[in-house]
Amino acid sequence: MPAPEDDFPLALRDELFKLFSSCLGSAQAEKRFQDGVTAISARTAGSWVKAAYLDDRAPRYLEALRQAAALNPANVPFARPIQIARILFNQGLFFDAHKCLEPAWKLAQGREKDVLQGLMQAGAGMHKLESGSSEGCAELLKNAAAKLAEAQGAGLKAFGQALEALAPRAQRDELKPEDAPQLAASALEL
Repeated sequence: MPAPEDDFPLALRDELFKLFSSCLGSAQAEKRFQDGVTAISARTAGSWVKAAYLDDRAPRYLEALRQAAALNPANVPFARPIQIARILFNQGLFFDAHKCLEPAWKLAQGREKDVLQGLMQAGAGMHKLESGSSEGCAELLKNAAAKLAEAQGAGLKAFGQALEALAPRAQRDELKPEDAPQLAASALEL
């Protein structure tokens, strides 16, 4: 059952990701994002849940924009969306890491598609935890680990193993979002 809007502002979550995505790679990305957040904040005035959500997420998105601006595009399939998803995941923006990878996943085939799905499931699993579903988190982390075991790079395999180790903690309702493993920049070989 999805979390009620008052507990986890799903529409606001989606709007922030759309704003973030529209600012990626643009001139004055940080200013555009901050202006967008100001407009959203004015529109959502009166909701303490939404205000707290904005206060929590906006600085993490800004840091993600800064890190994304410093990326060097690699001549590797899906490198940019994977790098941006890594930044988002490491900022605790788990849903956004998942959403960032969806277009690449739709284009991928074979093992690459499976590994991208594993990364997406990692983000979705941690998002489930944020929205109150420890059981859903545990299941998605296990699925992510199985798919990441197929990655060529040792870094993604290690990330998958770390996720698998967290699944029992999620199942016991002992896992917190801040316990998520970090995905190393060097760990992105599909």
